[in-house]
Amino acid sequence: TGLALPESSGEFSVELARQALALCTGHTAQRETELLERAGFTVAAQVNYDKGDAISHTCAYTVGLKQVSFGGEERTLVLIAVRGTEGGEWCSNFDFAPSWSDEGQFAENFLFAAEDAFVGVQSVLASVREPLVLVCGHSRGGACANLLGMLLSAELGEENVLTYTFASPATFRGEDCGVECGNIFNVINSGDVVPRVP
Repeated sequence: TGLALPESSGEFSVELARQALALCTGHTAQRETELLERAGFTVAAQVNYDKGDAISHTCAYTVGLKQVSFGGEERTLVLIAVRGTEGGEWCSNFDFAPSWSDEGQFAENFLFAAEDAFVGVQSVLASVREPLVLVCGHSRGGACANLLGMLLSAELGEENVLTYTFASPATFRGEDCGVECGNIFNVINSGDVVPRVP
């Protein structure tokens, strides 16, 4: 049940990537709880699992807490596991620019989901002294996790946030998003078309 945390957030860990992928593939709230509890986490919040086929620019996610050693210090790890596409979220996946603007640098559908999760985790983060955050997600959840990792890095510092995404659709176009993102790792299969869109 020990996590293979690297020495720093900017160092990629293959074993942590494997563990993170396993932790973000529960799909149902109950299954996600089982995965996290088996890995030694206490579930602090579960959000958006009950939206069914409702079309919205949100993602379901589970927040778990666990004591870990990182950088020689005992810290509380806040895990944010973002679920992949379910039900009506398929419509959101293809609604890249709800504003109908061609000027945006971000895929708005995924940015809106990341902003929703960012606001939603603030109360948990506020309850933890110097939190260490691990954000992970697959596919749609990977796109949300990618941008959520960026938002949390801007707030907490990239040294306190580890982000691992899997098969994430593209989320940003441009040269510089304005945040250091050396702590965000997008794991993709070179034959997968999903990371090439939108």
